[in-house]
Amino acid sequence: MNAGQRKRSPWALMCAILALLLTTAAVGADTAVPAAVTNEWFTLNLDVPHGARIDYLRLLYYDRSSANSQAYITAYDAQGEVNDLIGVTSAGNSGYGYQVSNYLGHVVNTESQAYVLNWRANQHGSSMRLCGLRVAYRLPVGAGWSNFYYFFAAGSSMQPRDSGTPWTYNGSGCISVPYYTFLPLIMKR
Repeated sequence: MNAGQRKRSPWALMCAILALLLTTAAVGADTAVPAAVTNEWFTLNLDVPHGARIDYLRLLYYDRSSANSQAYITAYDAQGEVNDLIGVTSAGNSGYGYQVSNYLGHVVNTESQAYVLNWRANQHGSSMRLCGLRVAYRLPVGAGWSNFYYFFAAGSSMQPRDSGTPWTYNGSGCISVPYYTFLPLIMKR
C-alpha cells in the first residue's frame, strides 16, 4: 500500500451496496430506474401458415402497476415498411389477467410479409409481467374457414430487440424488466 492510501474493508463495499439497494427501494421504483429501459420491445417470430386468417390477439399478463403493457402483431414487408396490424394493452392492476384484441380478419401472406409478435412493459419490475401471447387464426377450407387454431408464445420465449436489454424470469413462464440492471447475476441477457 502506498503512503496516504487507506485500506478498504470488504464490509464497506457491502454496506455501500446495501445502502444503494435500500435507497432505491425507498425512493420508489418508478423514479429510481432510467426510463429508457421501460420502452424496450420484446419480440418473437409469428409462425402462422400462409393463407391463414388471423382473427384475434390475446395478451396474458400479470399487472400490479399503474402502467399498461402493450402487445402487437406486426408485419414487415420487403421494402422495409412496418405495419402494426392489431394491438392490445393490459388493463387495471389486479394481478393476473388477459385482454383480447378486436377482430382483425387479416389473411397471412408469407410471400410478401414477415410477421412478429411485439410486447413492451412500460414498467420496470415484477409488477408488470408478460405471461404469454396467443394468436387465434383459421385455415381456409373450401369456401369457408376452419375452426380456430392457436399460436401460443410463452412470455419466456420472447427476446429483447436490443440484445443488451435485461429481463428476468420468475419461473412461471412470465418475464419482466428488472429494476436493478446493475446486478447481472439475476438477469438473463
